[in-house]
Amino acid sequence: VLSLEFAAFFTLFLCIILWKRFFRKSTFLTLVKAALLAVGLGLWYLIPFLDYSLHMDMQVFHAGHPIQVLGLYIMQLFWVFPWNGLSPYMYATGMQNVRAYGMGLGLAAVFVTFLYLLAHGWTKRREDRDWQKTTVAAGTGMLAMLMCLHIFPWDAISETAAAAEKVVYSIQFPYRFLVIVTIALTYLGCGIFAMLRREKNRKRGNIFAVTALLGTLLCGLFFLNDELINRGWSDLQEAASMGALAIGNGEYLLEGTETESLPYTQISAGDGVTVRDYERQDGQVRFYCINEGDKESYVQCNLLYYLGYHAWGPKARAQELETFCGENNVLYVIIPAGYGGPVEVAFTGETLWKIGDMVSLVLWAALAVYCIYPICRRREEFGRNRKEERKVKGVEAG
Repeated sequence: VLSLEFAAFFTLFLCIILWKRFFRKSTFLTLVKAALLAVGLGLWYLIPFLDYSLHMDMQVFHAGHPIQVLGLYIMQLFWVFPWNGLSPYMYATGMQNVRAYGMGLGLAAVFVTFLYLLAHGWTKRREDRDWQKTTVAAGTGMLAMLMCLHIFPWDAISETAAAAEKVVYSIQFPYRFLVIVTIALTYLGCGIFAMLRREKNRKRGNIFAVTALLGTLLCGLFFLNDELINRGWSDLQEAASMGALAIGNGEYLLEGTETESLPYTQISAGDGVTVRDYERQDGQVRFYCINEGDKESYVQCNLLYYLGYHAWGPKARAQELETFCGENNVLYVIIPAGYGGPVEVAFTGETLWKIGDMVSLVLWAALAVYCIYPICRRREEFGRNRKEERKVKGVEAG
């Protein structure tokens, strides 16, 4: 989700900078078509995501803290030899044992080369077909570099409005913008290489490319060496050794969930309900229950409640039972008065989700046909041409 937000923001940034190019009728219509196609292809994900965002009060919407203090120092951004330390925060531990956050030697060489060319007549290259795109890539990369640093006013932005605070806090770590730095400076490096190769002395382009690639390789090998030497390792002989109870920081638990009180293995039932043959496998539960009371009651399953869980009685899921979010956000199944029989609980999603699945499936299939059909047509035409050539040669030989 964050990657999508970053991509959308910087795409909008590029559209504003290059507004003459993007907001032409033909180009803008193409962008609209691409956006609609992207939405259609991603409906299988977008509909459940929006459903959860609007109707599930998860901790991720409440967690957050000011992020400016977690930004990088300039020295970190240009660190040449990245070692994989234990501390993620330079403000807390100083230079010692800090993690490898930076652009790396290869991209640093690209950036320094651009600054050198800028100081030595880069603007004179305006007539080059790659000048504008390369310059825009440089500007985008420098903006992303600035957003990685602790001097970027993240805290001031978060204080402007509640929505801004939620967006800024969701970023968590400013150094995540290094992804955009990597994309932009890689494009910049390719542009510089293409432009230098068009000079009379083409060796400058080759030297630049070799320097950037060797710098990237050197940093990667240094980091890998440090990782292999200083990191511990685990020998897992079977899947059960990995465990299955880790929740991480609990961002996607419902707000107010007390993890220490969750019924990982225990179940319970309301007044008048008897449960037997309870079985849980992954996210699916089966049991047999009898409600001997004269009013509806419940069975508390050892599952967290999320939209998409459904419960059924017998007769091949013909009788659906109601579920609700109970104590400590655990899933409860309502058992009607006088009910006796098997119950199955499974995560099957919602009807609207399945419609989104079908739309995305049809569009993905159509896209595959759109890509494959021209290839098949070319192969058919090639085969016909070969046959005609053989006929001509046969006639000539006759």
